[in-house]
Amino acid sequence: MAGYTAQTIYTYKAAGAIGANHFVKLTANDTVAICVAGDNSIGITKGSSAAAGELIEVVITGGAKLQVDGIYAIMTNLKSSATGTGVSGVAAADRVLCMLMEASTAANDIVEVKLVNYIM
Repeated sequence: MAGYTAQTIYTYKAAGAIGANHFVKLTANDTVAICVAGDNSIGITKGSSAAAGELIEVVITGGAKLQVDGIYAIMTNLKSSATGTGVSGVAAADRVLCMLMEASTAANDIVEVKLVNYIM
């Protein structure tokens, strides 16, 4: 397991059902929803899921855990899939949101990532 990078965590209200370890986006003041492909993410949900109206913690800087959709090597750039999980992205062309700090070995793995500045 890689070393962990310090986090900044904010708490938001869930606009709908949101799973743990997924990319989320702002939808209103203090409200987040699951990201879809191409969305700008505010961060990654931390460790638990939430139903609509419940509070959820979101990691906005530093290290986080993210569910990925496949097998990826360490240092792979990731962006949001249509369901808020991590998929491979190209830093120069996509909205890259984080970088893998440990390799994933299967779809639905939850792995350590480091949030990075994304391309807008």
